[in-house]
Amino acid sequence: MKNLDRYQIRRTPEKQSIPIKGTPRGVKIKRKRDTEERTPMRVRPSKDKREGKLSPGTPARNTKGPDRGDDPVVFVTYAPQNLPSDPSIVNWIPPDPSGDDSEPGVVLQTGNDYIRYSNDKGKTFKMLANTDVIDNQFAGGQHGDQVMIFVPAIQCFIWYLQYDADPKTKDGAFRIAYAKLSELQTKIKGVWKVYDWVSSDFGLPGVDFDFPDIAATDTFLYATTGNGAQGRIVMRFSLQDLAAGSVAAQYTGLLFIDKKNLPNDTLHYTSFCQQGRDRGLWAGHVDSSTFRIYEWPDNSNSFTTHDVKTATWPNTGDYKSKCPDGTDWLSNGGDAGIYAFVRRRDELWLGWTASRGKGTPSGFEYKNPHVRVATVRMSDWTETAEMQVWNPDYAFAFPDLNVNGAGDVAVAVAFGGPSDFADAAFGIIGDFVVWFQNGSDTAVTRWGDYITTRRCGRRGNWFAGYGYYTVKNSKAKNGIYQTPYYVLFARKSQTP
Repeated sequence: MKNLDRYQIRRTPEKQSIPIKGTPRGVKIKRKRDTEERTPMRVRPSKDKREGKLSPGTPARNTKGPDRGDDPVVFVTYAPQNLPSDPSIVNWIPPDPSGDDSEPGVVLQTGNDYIRYSNDKGKTFKMLANTDVIDNQFAGGQHGDQVMIFVPAIQCFIWYLQYDADPKTKDGAFRIAYAKLSELQTKIKGVWKVYDWVSSDFGLPGVDFDFPDIAATDTFLYATTGNGAQGRIVMRFSLQDLAAGSVAAQYTGLLFIDKKNLPNDTLHYTSFCQQGRDRGLWAGHVDSSTFRIYEWPDNSNSFTTHDVKTATWPNTGDYKSKCPDGTDWLSNGGDAGIYAFVRRRDELWLGWTASRGKGTPSGFEYKNPHVRVATVRMSDWTETAEMQVWNPDYAFAFPDLNVNGAGDVAVAVAFGGPSDFADAAFGIIGDFVVWFQNGSDTAVTRWGDYITTRRCGRRGNWFAGYGYYTVKNSKAKNGIYQTPYYVLFARKSQTP
C-alpha cells in the first residue's frame, strides 16, 4: 500500500447532469488543429536478462478470411463507412475508433470527430459530426480522443469526450455523456445528458488533459486522463448516481511511475482493464522486464500496486516500419504503452508494443516492432505466460484485448510493412493469425493511438471490433480517407 500524498483518494462536490443538444445549424466550428499531437513513451532498460519463449510468427500478407483450423474465426458482420456527404467530419488524423454494442441492436462508434449510429445490429450506420449530437460550447471546444462503452448495469451508453483547455483559465476539460438505451433505439440526437469537468474540479488548476479511457465495473465508472508533463489522474463515479443525474467523483492525485522520466513516463498513455468486475485496474512499465499494476477495489477508498516480472523484451526505441511507398506509419506513435488490458476470471491479460531488436544479448532478434502479451495470476500477482504477435516482414502495434463468455481472448492489432500499407486486423489469441478485410492503399505517418475490440453485447461468445483502413479519396482532406468500420467475429462453432 502506498501512503504518499499523491496516492490518497479525494472527492469532488456533486455535479448535476445537463441535457444537451447538438451545435445549432449554421454554426461553424473552427478546429485548432486536425492532427493530434503525441509524445512517444520510452521505457527504462531492465538490468534483468530474463529469456522468454518465442511464439509462432503471425501471418498477415493476403490473409483476408478464415482458411484453417478446426474452429476458425468467422466474420458475422462487416460494415465499413462510405465517405460522408460532409467529408470535413472525418478530417481528423488519426480517427482512433472506439465503440460498443447492446442487446437490442444499438451500436455506437466514435472517432476523433465523428459518431456512427446503428439501431439495426450494425447492418447500416448513420455518420454524423459529434458536434451535431453534443454541442461544442464548452471550454476550448471538443477535440481529439473519445471513448464509448455500453454499461449493462444501468442500461446506458457512456461517452467520454475530450475538450481543449478553457482559453481563460487554461483548465483541461472533458465531458462524461450518457444516454439511455431505451431512447437510443429510435434516435441519436436529443437523448444525451452530460457532466462537465475541468481540471480545477480535481485540484489541478491550469492542467491540460489528454489520452482518456473509461471502463465500468459492477459499481463504478472508472475514468482516466493525463498530462504528459505532470502525470495521470484516475477517477471513479457511482454508476447509479451518474444515471440518476447527480454524481461526485472520487479521484487520485497525479500518478506517475518515474517522475524523472516525464513526459515519457509509461502511465502517460495507459488504458484501463476492461471487464474488471469489482475493481479498477491499470498498468505501466517500470522497466523492460517489470510492469506495475494498479488495483483500486470497488469496496475500498485506497489502492495498491503490484510489480510483476516478465521476460525482458526488446526496448531499443526503434519502432520504424515503412510501407510500400516509404511512409513510416509508426514515426509518430511507436511506443510501449500498455493499451491492451482485460480480466479473464482471476487472470489478467496485458498487451503492449515492443521495438525491433533483442531483449537480451543472446535472445531472439525481432526484425520489426511487435506486440507482447502477458498473463498474470491475481492470487499472487505472478506472470503465468508470455507470448508475442510478430512476423519477420511486418510490424504489429497498438494492441487491444477482450474476453468473451467462453473465455476466448480477442486481439485487435495494427500491422504494416514493405508489402502492405498500415491496416487493422482482428483475431483470437491462440490461432497465431489475424484477419483483415479491406486493405489500405496509402499511409500517413500518424497512423493512430488505438483500435478497439469488445465483448459483443448481444451474443456473449461473439466479439465486436472497431477499426479502420486508409484509402486514397480525392474528396477527402489531403486526398486520404481513414475508413472506419464495425465488425462482428466469433468461432465458427459459436455462430448459427
